[in-house]
Amino acid sequence: MYRFIIPVLALIIAVNVSMAMPKKKKELTENEKIEFKNAFYEGNKQKMLGNLSEAALYFSKCIQIDNNSAASYYELANVYMVQGNYMGALMHSEKAASLEKTNIWYQLQLASLYKQNSLPEKATDIYKQIIKYHPDDVQVYLELGMLLTKQEKHKEAIKTYDLAEKKGGINEAVSLEKERIYLLQGEKEKAQNEIIKLINANPGEAKYHGYLAESYMENNQLDKALESYNKILEIDPGHGLAHLSLAEFYNKTGKFDKSFEHLKKAFSSDMMDIDTKVKMLSGFIPYAQENQDVKTQSAALIEILLNTHPNEVKAHNINADYLSIIGKLKEARTEYQYVLSQVTDKYIIWEQLLLINNELEDFESMYVESQKALELFPGQPELYLFNGLAATKSGKNEQALITLNKGIDLVIENDLMVVQFYSFMGEAYKNLKQFEKSDSIYLQALDDFPTDRFILNSYSLSLAERKVNLDKATVMIKKALEGEPENPVYLDTYAWVLFNLKSYKEAKEIIEKAINFGGGNSAVIIEHYGDILFMNGLNDEALIQWKKAREMGKGTELLDRKIEQGKLIEKM
Repeated sequence: MYRFIIPVLALIIAVNVSMAMPKKKKELTENEKIEFKNAFYEGNKQKMLGNLSEAALYFSKCIQIDNNSAASYYELANVYMVQGNYMGALMHSEKAASLEKTNIWYQLQLASLYKQNSLPEKATDIYKQIIKYHPDDVQVYLELGMLLTKQEKHKEAIKTYDLAEKKGGINEAVSLEKERIYLLQGEKEKAQNEIIKLINANPGEAKYHGYLAESYMENNQLDKALESYNKILEIDPGHGLAHLSLAEFYNKTGKFDKSFEHLKKAFSSDMMDIDTKVKMLSGFIPYAQENQDVKTQSAALIEILLNTHPNEVKAHNINADYLSIIGKLKEARTEYQYVLSQVTDKYIIWEQLLLINNELEDFESMYVESQKALELFPGQPELYLFNGLAATKSGKNEQALITLNKGIDLVIENDLMVVQFYSFMGEAYKNLKQFEKSDSIYLQALDDFPTDRFILNSYSLSLAERKVNLDKATVMIKKALEGEPENPVYLDTYAWVLFNLKSYKEAKEIIEKAINFGGGNSAVIIEHYGDILFMNGLNDEALIQWKKAREMGKGTELLDRKIEQGKLIEKM
């Protein structure tokens, strides 16, 4: 582009000199006319091709040939505007506008440049001049009115808009601008009258009734607002936004049943987009677990959402979130799996799915799905953690160690995650009966994080399952429980340590605490409970718990043998 700098500058200087020194309009020779025509054509051609520097050269050449060519000044100003040279554009636009005062395009260009260069008064004068020559162009009145409003010349702006209405009748843009000015001045009644004028001119236009209803609501004129909302529904009974507004109206006035009825109708409407619906649901479904009314209403709205938008992934995703919150984990998992069959690049959904697999203790599914997620997001250390845990719990301990060693190298400034990696490595080595390595990993973790409750619990459980160093296991799990005395996982570990110490009565007391604090959803804890009950001589109750664990998805040969043993004792 540098090859154009010197000639362009030379041409600009030449043009500036010619603009500064007015000349009488001369008659062009035939050769000059041809040369001008060719240059003007080439200038427009290069402009259309995006070659702005070349276009500027040709238009400047046109001005050299005929310094009274308004069109050439106008086109050169356009090129400079695109290039961001607003001062150059302004200079040439002024020339074009002065040569042809009645050409609306030249005048509008100049007015626009005055506004861009923060010269509102000059822009105002130009719009007034345009109106003088083009008195029926309503858009120019609107532009002038907005410019006057920015200068806080509100009375003059209103007069301008009144003139626009006389010329073109009631106009939405004009009326809304007048409303805005009256609101700025605090004249609420006059503002409302502008909307009423719009309604009178267009009585079947629902949105104008909506504007008026909003105005009434803002001014606490509730009866009039209700009347306007109902008018919208007379015009369009399925108007989703009107139903949504009425839902808000009745909610504010304490009529919650009516509010919810209109909310359901809003959700049934195609006029209300799915993003708005999902956003609303996201705001209150987190309370569904603790509030039965919210739970019931959320279920009803989600059902409507799925019926109205059956193929929208967002609808299934919010349903999955809801099902997860209310504890329907298997149903939530099915919905997340459907979402991921349609959209694979949403990491947070993969993480939610894996968390549910963990809650369900379905480690086979967690292993398969974490493998898929790792292919898509190989840089996410959490996925290596999920995959390592799933591999460990599924008996793939060597694979678990490979995955965990890869993942731990990706962790940055996250001590909790590092501890989890250590814990799962320790468990994998224990499962492989490489007990020295297992203990070494746990001890290294405790050396780095001596008070971390997660690693204290994991190492304590490892020792309890091996039935070794149970005194040490007791000390560690008690230390973990000091920080979280109601943690059902830690309580279960403590109960299992006591079980292996043959303190069956105390173990029963502790594991029942674990169940009371939320551990009843864990098949592992329920199986442990059955074992402890059995050793306390409560055989029938033990059998019930073992069967329950199997129903919850805990399927092992050992558990099956316990159930068969319980059945035999039951028959005796």
